[in-house]
Amino acid sequence: ITLTNLPADYDVTLYKAKANGTIGTQAAISQNTGTTSETITYNTPTAGATYYIKVVGYSGAFSTTQCYNLSLNTSSTNFIVPFESISRNEKGLTQQMALSVYPNPANDFTTVLFTAEEAGEYTLRLTDISGKELVNRIQSFNIGENTVQLKTNDLPKGVFLVHVSNASQSEVSKLIIER
Repeated sequence: ITLTNLPADYDVTLYKAKANGTIGTQAAISQNTGTTSETITYNTPTAGATYYIKVVGYSGAFSTTQCYNLSLNTSSTNFIVPFESISRNEKGLTQQMALSVYPNPANDFTTVLFTAEEAGEYTLRLTDISGKELVNRIQSFNIGENTVQLKTNDLPKGVFLVHVSNASQSEVSKLIIER
């Protein structure tokens, strides 16, 4: 669930409906600071259930003249949350992710820190939250830790995804741009 083009600071809450169809328990909430966007990623829905989305202006924020865009994307397969700083390996043990970005939130630039499992060419992509590709370039990496700097000064305030991949490794990390 993504809420964009906000005229003020808003929060988005996802509720699961009760059996009688009324609003039931809270399933997820997004409370980002600022006025650009709010996003909820909910990965444990109940098949056939009804959900309600509640949009509330923070501290009484409300506008009768400005609009916002609310979009909802669904899938029949579970979404793997790419924003976690740890992952589980095949034995169930936690490990650090191979991709991170800093500073995050960023303004004019961000540094991509990527741990390559093998040396070679990787594709480095930057997309907005809807999947629109903003950067796509081939980058040579050595085995182990590598850093690349991305200019972000021409990007609008919001949430983006940094993707680094080759034929055998693929990593994704969230990047927030603040102005």
